[in-house]
Amino acid sequence: MNDTKQVVRQMMVILFVGIAATSTCYYVLQITKELTRLTPTPTTTEFPTQTPIPTPTLPDTNLQAVVKDDGNCYSGTNPLYNILATIPQYQPVMIIRRNDAGDWLLIRWKNLIGDCWFEAFRLDYDFDINEVLVTSTPAPPTFTPTATLFVAVKSPTRSDGPNPQPPGSNLTNTSPPTNTSLPPTNTPVPPTNTPIPPPTNTPIPPSSTNTPVPPPTVCTPPNNPIKCP
Repeated sequence: MNDTKQVVRQMMVILFVGIAATSTCYYVLQITKELTRLTPTPTTTEFPTQTPIPTPTLPDTNLQAVVKDDGNCYSGTNPLYNILATIPQYQPVMIIRRNDAGDWLLIRWKNLIGDCWFEAFRLDYDFDINEVLVTSTPAPPTFTPTATLFVAVKSPTRSDGPNPQPPGSNLTNTSPPTNTSLPPTNTPVPPTNTPIPPPTNTPIPPSSTNTPVPPPTVCTPPNNPIKCP
């Protein structure tokens, strides 16, 4: 009896584990499918192919020259053309053609694909320039002038009265007034000490002497003992 119960328990555990494993595998498969659906498929981006540089059409010549000074090689017979290369000093080049005046030479350099125009006075050669064939020169580059508009802005002038405002304008003059204070000038006044002359004691002459005046003599009648003169 106990063995039967043990076997039944083992079978139930195995069944439970199997059901759990089946459910797990089901959910894993569903998640994988959803991720596969949401992952965008990579697309191949086609980039434009680079336009190949045309190879020289003129044949090679036996005319060789050496660059005397560093110089630019242009797409035409003028420094206004595009610079195709800068050829350093002592570099060997091949002379292909020249312009009608003979002051520009179409040369071929080993480090440049294609030919370019180089100034003749920068080259050292030992042949007659008239031996070089003349070829047509490229059309000069055209420049489109651009008009530049300049707007003159008049600065406001300061007046004593209030700044006039246009009708309907709510702008206020927010510039603070400038109080220019002048420094006080203290000019020292030198003291003037004018000496006061001492008082002069002028002696006052004595007044006239008071001479006593005798009283007048009164003559009385004969009965007075005083005699009259």
